[in-house]
Amino acid sequence: MIVKALTDCKWVPVTSENLITDFGHSSDAGCNMLQALSDALSERLEKKNNNKIKMIFEEWKALYGQTSNLSISQVNGILDNIDFKSISLNKKKSEELKIPVALFVIHTYNSLLIKILGAEVVAECMH
Repeated sequence: MIVKALTDCKWVPVTSENLITDFGHSSDAGCNMLQALSDALSERLEKKNNNKIKMIFEEWKALYGQTSNLSISQVNGILDNIDFKSISLNKKKSEELKIPVALFVIHTYNSLLIKILGAEVVAECMH
């Protein structure tokens, strides 16, 4: 059944334009996925106990989240250019995590897309 579905499927050429249109941060799929990732992360960060997602976020923040030197205008520029609500934690914690959460969510989404694209390339090479 899966093989039939895949063979009947009409594939769109993998071009940068098609990827941006279908999966870019402003596309419907992109906006929905970014918001879902942000909501899930916010939910896990609100929990008092430690959990794997909170641990991964803290590790990412230590390794990649070097955003402390951003000016207010840079922060506002980033937040103005994303099409999802970055975080919904309590006010004080929300302000300090707004940028790290937004960047983590975007990084996670982009990583997921790259992995899917890589799997597509490998699958294509197998034929």
